[in-house]
Amino acid sequence: MTDLPSLGGTLLQRETESLPSGFDYAAWATITHHLNTQDGDRWLAGFRTAETGAAFHAVGESAEVRCYFKNMSSGVETPDWHFAITRHARGKGRIAVPISQLDSLTLCNSMRRAICSAAAAFFDLGFELWAKQDLAELREEETETTTKAAASSPVPSAPAQKQQLAPKPVKRQAAADPVLTDGEQPLKETDRAQLLASVGALAPEQRETLRAYLIKAGLKIPAAGPWGDDITTAAHCWHIRQFLKEGK
Repeated sequence: MTDLPSLGGTLLQRETESLPSGFDYAAWATITHHLNTQDGDRWLAGFRTAETGAAFHAVGESAEVRCYFKNMSSGVETPDWHFAITRHARGKGRIAVPISQLDSLTLCNSMRRAICSAAAAFFDLGFELWAKQDLAELREEETETTTKAAASSPVPSAPAQKQQLAPKPVKRQAAADPVLTDGEQPLKETDRAQLLASVGALAPEQRETLRAYLIKAGLKIPAAGPWGDDITTAAHCWHIRQFLKEGK
């Protein structure tokens, strides 16, 4: 195989954007532009179709796409890069999409993500962005495992003479802002993506002001650190749109 170019560190700061989740990303068009403008060594992305002609490959009840790059001068192709078709799930991060629920938008979004992931794997292009996300997801999995283990561990009973009655729970007062009757209704993936894009376009100090605004409204948002994954419900959507509308 022809030696693959090493493009690590070639992404410029102005070519990346920061998300409320704390991750940086580069648009798929930026990634392909870098590969299409290599002097005399253009690499074009492609996808393997299944035997049925489908653009995805079934893996049990879920699916994946298989991306590769082809050198337009020599015709040399990279190995296939397997990439799961996923969506964001409330409180679970990204999960596999069942084939029965697969639609064109989810498929195309996963194909674009696959191009960026494969470019990082084969050419080191944008590897810094993916490395940061993988480490964060690994830490999240370890935290979840530790939490489950702690919850399943027996808690020793206190001596009878030291037992105390637990205080009655304090009923939380309703937030002053109007509350949607379906405030806990999960957002559709398309609505959530548009909402995160609007938040991502804010200046850093505005995003911090928005964080404080949501916390004051009684929504579950961490006081520090990434919080994009916590934006999942209709109530989040309503309050964020109010914030943007009021131009706080």
